[in-house]
Amino acid sequence: MDRNIRMSQFYSPLINENGNFLSIDEIEYEHLSQLADRGIQEGYKVEYKKQWDDNFKIKHLCQTITSFANSEGGWLFIGINDRGGIVNIHGEKADFSQTIANKIQSDVSPTPVFECRFIRNPSEIETGVLVIFVDEGIDPPYICKGTVYIRSGSSKLPVAPDRSTIDRLIEKRNEYKNEMEKFKIDTIYEFEPKSPFCMITLYNKKQQNRLTFNDFEDIKSHFIKKGGFGRSMLSHDSIILFGSDIIEPKSATGILEIFKNGSVKFSFPLMPCISENCEDIALNLRKCNPHYDLTGFKFLDFFLIFYYITATLNSVLEYLLTKYFDKKEYVLSFKYRNIRNCLMYFDTGDNTFYDTVKKYGICYSIKKEQEIIFNDPFEHATEEMPILMSGWILNGLCVPFGYSPKILSDIKSSHDYSGKGLISRENPW
Repeated sequence: MDRNIRMSQFYSPLINENGNFLSIDEIEYEHLSQLADRGIQEGYKVEYKKQWDDNFKIKHLCQTITSFANSEGGWLFIGINDRGGIVNIHGEKADFSQTIANKIQSDVSPTPVFECRFIRNPSEIETGVLVIFVDEGIDPPYICKGTVYIRSGSSKLPVAPDRSTIDRLIEKRNEYKNEMEKFKIDTIYEFEPKSPFCMITLYNKKQQNRLTFNDFEDIKSHFIKKGGFGRSMLSHDSIILFGSDIIEPKSATGILEIFKNGSVKFSFPLMPCISENCEDIALNLRKCNPHYDLTGFKFLDFFLIFYYITATLNSVLEYLLTKYFDKKEYVLSFKYRNIRNCLMYFDTGDNTFYDTVKKYGICYSIKKEQEIIFNDPFEHATEEMPILMSGWILNGLCVPFGYSPKILSDIKSSHDYSGKGLISRENPW
């Protein structure tokens, strides 16, 4: 997919032995000497600070981060002098990342995306250099204590009050949002006109890396052997995987499309509860409240859908992360069609679902089409919890059908449904 948005390409002042830019995760202490050795001067995308003190944290930290986010992103090195020489700072007991996040949360709106690492001096591990990488923001203007800062040469400057720069920042934000909306249009497959279905997108905001046709061959092998997909096809910019190997006009199956730029579309019919159980479900809900006439309602099997989505998206994202895509650059969206009077049913194996209905009332979709978007779903991912996908899927599946987080917290599963992650080759409706 070609992209017209004027987003900057990834830049790092540090390189590896092959001359490739180093990401913040790849930087080692010995790489920092390149700043002086290669004569990397402070500029539009690089800034140095010698000290990590209260004066810097209060007056300059958020202004600098905001100026990078409002421009093309950049690198802030703390413990480096203005000639690029390493002077080091002392580590803190508190986590640097949390300290910076707290400061940004109180002083900046909206919140820019950043990463930081304290790279320790191996000769004196109490000291080191704090490296902060700030992404080019996709939701500008970012405002620090009422002022918009941008980069100008090696400096951060407040925006003049004539609004022209702010208008350009807003235009850049709108361009990004328009491109994302174009991407979410389903260009492959329309399910049966009355069948409820969902298209999930993982939209790569930065799109700095590219998959190759060799990668597509790996994807084909991996997902057809292990991911439950039946066949694949190539387009000029994507590989398309089908959950079934049957080709016929009325077949309904999951369709996974992975693009060269790392974005993903996943379309699938929403699986119904087993038909013989639907009458019992409707009867039990009628017992909860005699005013519930559920004739014509469609009951969706939450656990079947949940584990199917979770298994597929986790597998996709884990693969993309091996190709140097950054999980923090993704937007996650759920787009539903034909879901009016559809009810998400939790087969918990006990009366928990019905007890919840008695307590809160019945939850179902009153709209034919709905969409829910998570702009930074993996912002707080860590090495221990690298993806954190299931929580977003839970909300993405249930909120459009009337569930609040409090209602969801009252519904607990007492069974293992992980083995139900298959989808019928026939149209379930």
